[in-house]
Amino acid sequence: MRGRTGLTDQLNKLNLISSVTELPGVGPNIKSKLMKLGINTVQDLLFQLPIKYQNRTKITQINESTFAEEVQVEGTIISTKTIYRGRQNLICEIEDNSGQLILRFINFNFSQKRQLQEGKLIRCFGSVRTTGRNVNEMIHPEYKIYSEGCSSPLPNRLSPIYPLTAGISQRMLIKLKKYALAILDLCEEEEIELLPLEIREKYQLQNINKILPEIHFPRPHLGIDRVNSLKRDLAFEELLAQQIHINKLKSKTRKKKSVIVKPGALRAKFLKILDFSLTRSQIDVVKEIDCDLSSGVPMQRILQGDVGSGKTVVAAAIALNIIEEGFKVALMAPTELLAEQHYKTFKNWLNKLNIDVYLLLGKTQRTNRDQIYTILKDEKPLIVIGTHTLFQEALIIEKLGLCIIDEQHRFGVQQRKKLEQKGCSDIWQNHVLMMSATPIPRTLSLTIFGALDISTIKRSPIERKQVITSVVQGQRREEVVNRINSIFQLGQQVFWVCPLIDADASIQKKAASLIAEDLSKRLGKSKIGLLHGKMDNLTKEIIMSDFLERKIDLLVATTVIEVGIDVPNATLIVIDGPENMGLAQLHQLRGRVGRGSKQGFCILLYGEKLSANGRKKLEILRDSTDGFYIAEKDLEIRGPGQLLGKQQSGLPTYKIADLVRDNLLIERAIKISRSEIIKDNATKTKLLKRWKPDELYLNTF
Repeated sequence: MRGRTGLTDQLNKLNLISSVTELPGVGPNIKSKLMKLGINTVQDLLFQLPIKYQNRTKITQINESTFAEEVQVEGTIISTKTIYRGRQNLICEIEDNSGQLILRFINFNFSQKRQLQEGKLIRCFGSVRTTGRNVNEMIHPEYKIYSEGCSSPLPNRLSPIYPLTAGISQRMLIKLKKYALAILDLCEEEEIELLPLEIREKYQLQNINKILPEIHFPRPHLGIDRVNSLKRDLAFEELLAQQIHINKLKSKTRKKKSVIVKPGALRAKFLKILDFSLTRSQIDVVKEIDCDLSSGVPMQRILQGDVGSGKTVVAAAIALNIIEEGFKVALMAPTELLAEQHYKTFKNWLNKLNIDVYLLLGKTQRTNRDQIYTILKDEKPLIVIGTHTLFQEALIIEKLGLCIIDEQHRFGVQQRKKLEQKGCSDIWQNHVLMMSATPIPRTLSLTIFGALDISTIKRSPIERKQVITSVVQGQRREEVVNRINSIFQLGQQVFWVCPLIDADASIQKKAASLIAEDLSKRLGKSKIGLLHGKMDNLTKEIIMSDFLERKIDLLVATTVIEVGIDVPNATLIVIDGPENMGLAQLHQLRGRVGRGSKQGFCILLYGEKLSANGRKKLEILRDSTDGFYIAEKDLEIRGPGQLLGKQQSGLPTYKIADLVRDNLLIERAIKISRSEIIKDNATKTKLLKRWKPDELYLNTF
């Protein structure tokens, strides 16, 4: 009794912002592990919610347990034995009054075998599957052994399952959650309810101290839909905190200064020398960017446009105004191949205007590199184009006015920052224009990218034809080869993208090599090229150069060709195994063809087994060439984590909000964050500390 009283007294002294180290059983070692889960305080424990639930509140009859469903059964052990199936398996057979079930343990010890004695009562939790011999079994179930007639009472709440890290178990986390809920129960309302009463009443938000216990340990009759409804009240508060943070980031940028740029004569000359006119959409985007540049406030803008929409010419038109003001422009591309392509394009355009354009790559010879380094230290306005070489500390770019970052998502956050911050100070910041050929879904543009302004080129040039897409089963491969032959007869070229079997570049290399070998046999004298991620940069460039110069008829490649490869004579792309790729990636790959005046075609060659989700994905791609529509569908199917590349960017998920499910709440959060309802800076600070939206931006911008 004294122990329970002592625990209560200890918890009574704590509040929501108390460190987890003040909870029983949490020392420095456990604290460091909890920090990996984003848990530092009691409040963090409360707002880290279950990812799913297990229903251990009932016993299911063995004959009613269904395939793959997690169930809890209870029965008597009737036999235990070991069998050899490539390795030893422990097989335990149990029964209740409805039927029998096999428990299989592949990893076991002999004390476990002695524990599973005939006649003992056992309660098991796990997924049931039916074997080829029509026998139902559970593999490695959780279980407890009881003496007959002595099983423990069933819980009256669903069991939460939380995300874990090494050294933190579900049992430990559940115990800490219960401590946190006990502390919550003792809190005053103003400690937990941060939103003004006006907002809570208007949107009928329930009391958080009532919501959280039901979310962590729901009563079985509530149902998952009701639990999700309770979560949405919290999701709204999280999204509101994020919008407050976005406003804070924008306000911080507005306090700095940058070069004031006005449209000048150089751009007018540039537009006259082009052999085409800008589209209405391109003109509108240029005006938006001009407005930013003329304000004297550092521009932070993304220029997004579908594949082939003409982002590069817009970037050139903007760069010329910066140069006319006497400042330099740095354009950074993710690959040397793309950087060289930009260099050739800009050189071709700007030579006629007597503007210097320099190319700085990792392979640039030392004498040439040293010369470029010296030139960049001068004040002369110019354009330098490069890859990661541009953000090296040794490189000084004097009077840098604009950073253009192409395919910005392919760079690490710190890499982009290093370039953006060249020449910056506490009060001065360069203008930044990021370009993306992957359209950003609207919900992401309002949340993850909300701190940036976004310009959109909505239409491609009129002369560019839409790529015609076909969905073809893999068994019809011979027909596809015949189609390739007909393309060759027209003097046109073909891409064949090998399946995305594995992230391992070595496996990709093998897959691509086998496909190239097979196509060489089928296509006779045609010249087949091979491009994959294991090749060095020089080899890749030689192969791409040969393809551009038509020395190669068909290029078998991995997804390294996804961005930036411009081969106007390539009119057909075959994407092998498209069901294993994301919609946005498939759309990018499709954009490699039809880049000239000729009609482009895409064949999606799928495997024998196609899931309902895979079929839906391919149908979307077949029926639409609208990158913005495809991006929205990609978000629905994959969610923001996969879409943005969580592994690449380090982007954490939201604590509670779901950008697909809660898209209507985003509009509400934006409206309130811009109003004067929450005037108190202390309240805003508390919201930011609770939800930590800075973590979403730490590895994004």
